[in-house]
Amino acid sequence: MFLFLLCFSKKYISVDIGSQYTKCAISSLDGNAEIMVNKENKVLTPSAIYIKNRGKKVDGCDIEYMIGDLALKKLKKERK
Repeated sequence: MFLFLLCFSKKYISVDIGSQYTKCAISSLDGNAEIMVNKENKVLTPSAIYIKNRGKKVDGCDIEYMIGDLALKKLKKERK
């Protein structure tokens, strides 16, 4: 488990990067915390990253990348 904090004025973003899942929370100095959700409206995001060189530029970038559930789906599909 790896935990780090990012400070923005009087609030902090706490990130717990685990070997399988990642979770984030917004915390304030008074001790209140709110768990953040990802694009899929889930509190846990798989600790997976997919990166591939496309070989040609699309929108100015030749790298395709995905994180979380999308990365896992793509990696499983390419493994078959």
